[in-house]
Amino acid sequence: MLDLHFQLAPGPAALEATNRTVQTVSPEGGNVLVWTPPDAPVALIEEKGQTSSKFHVKEARPAFAYRHREQGPAIFLTVIVPFEGGRVPAIEGSFPGMEPGADRLEIGLTVNGVVWTLGRDLVSGDAWCR
Repeated sequence: MLDLHFQLAPGPAALEATNRTVQTVSPEGGNVLVWTPPDAPVALIEEKGQTSSKFHVKEARPAFAYRHREQGPAIFLTVIVPFEGGRVPAIEGSFPGMEPGADRLEIGLTVNGVVWTLGRDLVSGDAWCR
């Protein structure tokens, strides 16, 4: 099994198992949304997390993992978007031809109506976000 683990800042969080998203829930703002494509071959698993800012003092915090349904090599694609208050970002993506170990990857994302193209090429050493 392949797991990709995340731990969030202490405080409330919402795990949406149906659409496999996780978000912090702070009414003051400073939230994040963790998103994976709806058709990604992963399961969302809630975990126990903790942090410690003082020796021997532990504080609970939200934690989760995306568990890949395939054996390696595999691709995990997650998008982490900060947002203010309760307005959760709308995310859509297209990921044509992504293959584990490919020299070149390009991803198309739309976040709140803004279109982004992200990619990297291992042969040339280039990476881009436009």
